[in-house]
Amino acid sequence: MSTLPTRWRPGLGDLVGGTTAALVLMPIYGSLGVLALAPLGPGFVSLGFVLGVLAAALGNVTTLLAGDRGTALCAPVSATALLVPGLLLTLMARPGFQRSDGTPDAALLLLALAAALLLAGALQWALGRLRLSAAIRYVPYPVHAGFMLGVAVLMVSAMWPRALGLGPGQPLVPALTMLGPLSVALLCAWLVIWPPRWLGPVPGVLAALLAGSALHHATVHGLGPAWGGATLGPLHLQWPGAAWMPRLADPAVPALLLATAGPLVLWAAVMAVTAALQTLMAHAALDLAAGRRGDSESLARGHGIANAVGGLLGLISVSTAASYASLSQRAGAVGSASRLAHAGTLVLGLGAGAGLLAQLPMPVIAGIFFALAWSLVDRWSRQTLADAARALRRWRWPPAAQRGPLGVMLLVAGVSVQVSLVIGITLGSLLAVLQFVRSHIRAPVRRVIGADRQPSHRVRPAAAAAWLRAQGHRIVLVTLDGPLFFGTADAAARAIQQQAALADEVVLDFRRVPELDASGARVLLQAATELRMRGRRLLLAGLSADDPRAQHLLAMDPAGLLVPESFQPDADRAIEQAEDRLLAADGLLLPAAEPLSLAQTQLGAALDAAARERLAAVLGTRQVLAGEGVFRRGEPGDALFLLRSGQVAITLPAARGGRRLVSYAPGVVFGEIGLLRGTPRTADAVAETDAELWVLDRAAHDRLLREDPVLMGQLLRQLALQLSDRLAALTLTLEALDDAPAASLAASLAMSPAAPPARS
Repeated sequence: MSTLPTRWRPGLGDLVGGTTAALVLMPIYGSLGVLALAPLGPGFVSLGFVLGVLAAALGNVTTLLAGDRGTALCAPVSATALLVPGLLLTLMARPGFQRSDGTPDAALLLLALAAALLLAGALQWALGRLRLSAAIRYVPYPVHAGFMLGVAVLMVSAMWPRALGLGPGQPLVPALTMLGPLSVALLCAWLVIWPPRWLGPVPGVLAALLAGSALHHATVHGLGPAWGGATLGPLHLQWPGAAWMPRLADPAVPALLLATAGPLVLWAAVMAVTAALQTLMAHAALDLAAGRRGDSESLARGHGIANAVGGLLGLISVSTAASYASLSQRAGAVGSASRLAHAGTLVLGLGAGAGLLAQLPMPVIAGIFFALAWSLVDRWSRQTLADAARALRRWRWPPAAQRGPLGVMLLVAGVSVQVSLVIGITLGSLLAVLQFVRSHIRAPVRRVIGADRQPSHRVRPAAAAAWLRAQGHRIVLVTLDGPLFFGTADAAARAIQQQAALADEVVLDFRRVPELDASGARVLLQAATELRMRGRRLLLAGLSADDPRAQHLLAMDPAGLLVPESFQPDADRAIEQAEDRLLAADGLLLPAAEPLSLAQTQLGAALDAAARERLAAVLGTRQVLAGEGVFRRGEPGDALFLLRSGQVAITLPAARGGRRLVSYAPGVVFGEIGLLRGTPRTADAVAETDAELWVLDRAAHDRLLREDPVLMGQLLRQLALQLSDRLAALTLTLEALDDAPAASLAASLAMSPAAPPARS
């Protein structure tokens, strides 16, 4: 369908567009009103039709006055119209809404409906006023899709008898006579859903109205009334509120409405959210097509006012539908004046065309409703249902990624059809939230590994290192992941308890735990208690005593299970402490010794006495105090160091996390990469204790290279063996690593612990 030629003035385009849309959409508006009042019986068909048309006329005028500009028509839509029967049926089952003869009190039901619609409009306005309307956009899409699917099913089920030529409560007629009205309904649905090209600019809805009505009347004229189905019937033009206004004088009515406040308020809240969601989604689609961004708060306020006024006058709720606006725009509408023309045409058409509308065949309305129901089920819903059907035909479950959204959509649709739309959307939203929470709760334990596979970075004497390789499984590192709260702490505690049966020392790494609440702290303390009862120990890595996470633990630890030594800055130092305890218990933790001789170091152990003397002649010495830097990242690599006594750690700079990469014991060579390659240092070397070093600087290195190539060859061989040992150790380490930063891996490659020295 093409737009009006550009030579037409905008004012004329608005007039033609608004008028054309009114003539085409009037039967739909009226039919939605009929559908809303369906539980009241066939006697309210005329009132429902008038109610739907007047709601559209008043809604467009009111929203314009409230500041909603543009061509987006405001009228009854399927999603909100189908909420009304659920409320009416609920009220009809409650005491007080029946006459003395047991039949429903229609006037009182309409009064309660008007009160609920007035409240829904006020709530919708409040959503905009409190700036909460934008949050409605975050209603899970499967909930919205399931709601629309349920609405589509309800529309088809409500109109299916009319498509077969049956009236409300009418028994089945001979099957052959159903072919006439069914053919009319299917023809109308086809013209709306798949309009043929030869229609040109004629809207599919208008073509369906004309063609369906012509086929209906031709069938009735040729085969008789039984073959055509019913028509809309006489329309009584009256104010919808006239049916219930006199009941306001009854003093028992306010008390009855107050007693029914619970269902009315719940229904009003769902109606407000549904109407706001419908409007916001429609405007989002229109704004996207026009390349602009709308104001959701002002839209919610304006439409809330329109629905409150409509409820006060006894009309039904209105919202924006993108299909309505598209029809008006394609007919020429370009501005807000088109909505005034639309409203005026609706009122005039209702008054002047009441007789013509009375001849509107119900199968035509049913066919158009079938097309509307089809349009409510969007492409995503159809594709998801089709994929699930194909999987089930192959006796397989749908893909895991589809099961959650598909389940929510089917639950909402099923409950909406079988129970009520209100309960359907409520349960669907709850299930979607639970699925969201479940999908975003990560497993609290990222990794469990023994210290035999991931030892500390402390280099040990040969005997101690060999013992730890055999007994390191008695120390277990449990890396926690994600926040620990009531939903995840139990799983973490179970993992701790499982490891307690196998390990003497359990290290919990909190580096990836951003939050620990009181529930998580309580569960962890229970696990610590059980460990103590079994003679095991618990160490907490990545926590300091003044950390807020540690405060939760200490505040709930009156028994003093967690002593200061239980908290370690990182997992490496925690594992080192656990190793020290195991070695001390087995008598393998040696006390501090005298400085090593050159023969006891990695470089000197393989040299003869003469070679050691020549090497000692070129080595310098250096004393460093605890905490003092041997070298810093970025400094020239102009020397290698041979540790004679004390401990030296290789760490990343504080700006890069300050992580300890390795800790060297006496006898170990470090810093050789910078010397051999002539590159700057890649990390810091810091003395952990007072230390004494031998230094082979650039000048001494070059002197040996010139004057004693045999000795230099022996030194290079020892360095090569040391690097091969580091690569072997790194291979084992990489098997355990899962999240080490790239810088740490690079530094580890250059500075991993070598084979243990002969003596510490």
